[in-house]
Amino acid sequence: MELVILTVVFFALAAFGVGLWWYSADHVGKRRLKNLESTPIADAPDGSLVKITGKLVRAVDEGLEGPLTGRRCTGYVIEVKERTYSGANVNWHTIVMQEDAVSFVVEDATGSALVKAAGAHLVLVRDGHLRSGDLAENSERAEAFLLANGTPSENILRMKKSIRYEEGVLEPGEEVSVLGVGTWGTDGDGAKRLVLEASPEHPLTISDDPSTL
Repeated sequence: MELVILTVVFFALAAFGVGLWWYSADHVGKRRLKNLESTPIADAPDGSLVKITGKLVRAVDEGLEGPLTGRRCTGYVIEVKERTYSGANVNWHTIVMQEDAVSFVVEDATGSALVKAAGAHLVLVRDGHLRSGDLAENSERAEAFLLANGTPSENILRMKKSIRYEEGVLEPGEEVSVLGVGTWGTDGDGAKRLVLEASPEHPLTISDDPSTL
């Protein structure tokens, strides 16, 4: 009987973990992008939800820096996790989650589009990594980021917490997919240009994950 109870508990916890993963913001964003075929920019219907895929050319205004690595970019995601213990179990608990983006231009073979990226959900490949205690060039930047977000890197006994950092950035030259509402307008030279942005019904989702392109 005890074995049966343990088995049920195990599968219940496993199902709970799968459920958290399935409904996580990143996984939802990936599903939304994968469920739509890309439309050539020139063929995007006016006022409709559309997915475009192309090369990120440049930021429209001043770009950003990745908080962990300092890479120049048009958008970033950074997540900081602290190792915690619950009985014999070890968990990584998110203590800081931050993303930011500025408007940028995407081009494909048929034309260009302006992406109004402020407030977008970014589903990015997290290729910047650091753990507390690493003797890496980005360790001081990581600690400064943590303090700026009101979280010291030491506990009350002045011992270093076990922390890991993950960062993903949108860089010029990357292939990206953008899902949002597209409207046609004109740029400063009078040429037609597609503008992608969020609407009350549809968030703007941007990804450089190869599986979403």
